[in-house]
Amino acid sequence: MNCSVLMLAIAGGFAGLASADVLYVDGGGNGGDGLSWGTAFSDLQVAIDAAQPGDQLWVRKGLYQPLVPAAGSSDSAYLLVDGVEIYGGFAGNETLLEQRDPTAHLTTLSAAGDPAVLHVLEGNGLGPGTLIDGFTIAGGTGGDTGIGGVGGAGGGMLLSDSSPTVVGCVFTQNSTRIGSGVYVQDGSPEFLDCDFLGNQSVRSGEGGGIYAIITQPGQTQALLVSGCVFNNNSVRQGHWATGNGAGIFAGEGVVLSVLDSDFTSNYGWHNGTFGNAVVGGAIAVLGDDTLIQNCSFITNYSNLGAGIYSAGDIQIVQSLFVANRAVGASTCGGFDCPSDVPDVYSGWGGALFVNSFAIADIVQCTIASNWSADSGGGVVCNGTIRNSVLWDNRSPQPCCGEDPLPLSRMQIEFNASVEYSCVEGLLTPALGEDPPNPNNFPGSNELDPMFVAPTPISSGFGWLTGELGDHHLQSGSPAADAGNNAFLPGGLSGDLSGNPRLIDDPGTVDTGAGGYPIVDMGAFELQEITLCDADLTGDGVLDIFDVFVFLDLFNAGHPDADFNSDGVLDIFDVFAFLDLFNAGCP
Repeated sequence: MNCSVLMLAIAGGFAGLASADVLYVDGGGNGGDGLSWGTAFSDLQVAIDAAQPGDQLWVRKGLYQPLVPAAGSSDSAYLLVDGVEIYGGFAGNETLLEQRDPTAHLTTLSAAGDPAVLHVLEGNGLGPGTLIDGFTIAGGTGGDTGIGGVGGAGGGMLLSDSSPTVVGCVFTQNSTRIGSGVYVQDGSPEFLDCDFLGNQSVRSGEGGGIYAIITQPGQTQALLVSGCVFNNNSVRQGHWATGNGAGIFAGEGVVLSVLDSDFTSNYGWHNGTFGNAVVGGAIAVLGDDTLIQNCSFITNYSNLGAGIYSAGDIQIVQSLFVANRAVGASTCGGFDCPSDVPDVYSGWGGALFVNSFAIADIVQCTIASNWSADSGGGVVCNGTIRNSVLWDNRSPQPCCGEDPLPLSRMQIEFNASVEYSCVEGLLTPALGEDPPNPNNFPGSNELDPMFVAPTPISSGFGWLTGELGDHHLQSGSPAADAGNNAFLPGGLSGDLSGNPRLIDDPGTVDTGAGGYPIVDMGAFELQEITLCDADLTGDGVLDIFDVFVFLDLFNAGHPDADFNSDGVLDIFDVFAFLDLFNAGCP
C-alpha cells in the first residue's frame, strides 16, 4: 500500500469515527434533513434508515405509527438498524440528552390495532449497541402470517438473532398469539426499567409480556429483565400445551435472569376442555440456571406454579410471594370425560412449582398466603429452602374420610431440605405419624413470624378476604435474628425494601448462626425502632399507652416526667409531653 492510499484509508477511518450524529424526529414537523429540531425528520422510519451505527435519534413527544402497507405488499413495522440508539421523551427543544423527560413527554409507537401492521418494532441481527429508550409501544396485533402462524407473534417488538438493550419502555395493550409484548428468537436482549401492562396472548398463547426461544438445538441465549413491572398480562390456552407464562415465557436453552422486578395479577387461563394444565402465571421457564432475585409475585394465577413454573434448575433470592393461586383445571367442558382422557395434573404450587427432576434453591424469601387447589399452596419443589419464611399458605382439606392435609404440606410439597427457616406446621406430625425430628431441619421453627399485617385468604378457594398485608417482621418475631449468615448471598445491597441487612433486634433473643449481628429469615430485615421522647413504651408507636405511662410517671413524681427539664413536675411538663406526642415520631 503506497503512502497516499494509506493516508486515505486512515482519513476514511477517522471520518467513520466522526460520523456519529444526533438526528432529530418530530412527527408534527414538515420533514427536513434531521440535523436540528427545526429541520427534524417527520417520519421515524426515514430517520432510522438515515442513521449510521453510533448515531442517536431524538424523538419528540407524540404518536407515531408505522405506515400501513399497500395491498399485496409485505407487513409493516418500524425496522430497527444495528448500532443506532433511539430515544423518546423529548419536548422538542432539548440540547442535552439528560434534559429529556419521557414521563412528561410521552412518545408512543403504536400499530393502533391494525392487523396489517404485524409488529410495532422489528429487529434482525441487532447487536448490544442497539438501544431503544423511553417509548410506549402499543397496539400490535401480530396478524395471521409470519412468525407465530395464526395469531402472530411479537405485537410490540419482534427480535430475531438480536441482542439490543431496551430501557424505560412501556409495552401495553399488544395482542398476538405468542410474545404479545416482545418475541425473542435466538438473541440475548436486555430489558431494563420497562413496564409490561395488559398484553394478551390469545389463540393458544404463551408469553404475554415476553416470549423467548432458541431455534437451533444446543444453543444458549441469555434474557435479562431488571427493574421491570409485569401487571395484568394474560395468556389463553387453545390446545394441549399452551397458555403458559403470562408475564414471561422462556424456552429451553434460554438462561433467564430476573432482578428487582414486580409481577402482579398475571393470568394463565385454561381452555376448560382437553388441554394440559397452564403453567407459570407470572413466569414459565423451561431451561436451567434461572435466577430470580429481589422480585415480588402478587395475585398471579394459573394451574401449576401460579407465581413461577420451572422445568429446570432455579435459584430464587430475597423475593416475596403473596396471594398467588394455582387452581384446578376444569376439563371436558364440565362434563364427565371419556375414559381415554387422562385427569389433568393441576392445582399445585401456589407460589412455585419446580419439576421433580429439577432443583430449586430458595434463600431469604417470604412466601405467604398463597393457595393451591390440590397441595403445596406454597411451593412444590426439590432442593433447598434457607433463611426463608413460609406461612399461611393453604390448600383445601380433602373430603370423604381422607386423612387431613397437614399444614407443613400446604407450605412445602415434594422433598426440599429446610434450614434456618420459619415454616408453619414444620414440626407438627401428620395424623398417625411420628413427630418430625427437629434435627432434620437445623435452625428452623414453626412459630408465628409476626408479620406486621398478614394477608387473609380463604382456605377453600384462596380468595382474598381482606386487604393485602404487610409482611415485614415485628420486634420479637421468631424469624428475627434467626437466619444463618453463611446463607446470606453476597452482593445484596439490602433487603427487599432496600433497607440494610444484619440489623439486630434488641427485643429478640438471637437464635441464628454466624456471629453478631444475625440476619433475619425472609425477604425483609427488621430495622431498628426509631424512638422519640414521647414514645414511653418504646414500641415505635405513639398511642394511648404512652399517655398512660406518662401519667403514671407524673403521678409518681418520677424525674422522667420532667419534659421541660426545669427540675419541677407541673402542668408545663404535661404541655411539653403533649406537644411532643402531637408532633409524632420522625
